[in-house]
Amino acid sequence: MINSFVELRQRAQSAGPKRVAVVVADDEIALTAAEEALNLGIAHILLIGNARRIREKVDAVLLTGGMAHSERVVRPLSEYIAWIAPISVYPGDDELRALSEGVFQVLDGHEQPKKLQPRPLTSPVLTV
Repeated sequence: MINSFVELRQRAQSAGPKRVAVVVADDEIALTAAEEALNLGIAHILLIGNARRIREKVDAVLLTGGMAHSERVVRPLSEYIAWIAPISVYPGDDELRALSEGVFQVLDGHEQPKKLQPRPLTSPVLTV
């Protein structure tokens, strides 16, 4: 039985990230909750709502994981979502774990946040 939000968060983190569609994602509360779930590594977020208002809240789109190795996937996806925000591509595996560990390093005060510069889609890293 779960008796607190801390226990609920721990259970969600131990279960691993789930795909979550956030409807009316242009709402400030919904966006804040989605961001927190992403930062905790408990959700992959799909935002559904007013595109203009969502775009105002999104600083960047990160394409990560195994699929980011494939230019056949990255190029058309990037063309489709380029209107949202600048796109950065970080191919690799186990990316959610690495991203969440980095977030916790910042939240715990062990590291300062860094601003990453987007890589162009013609980067050699995309060559398959």
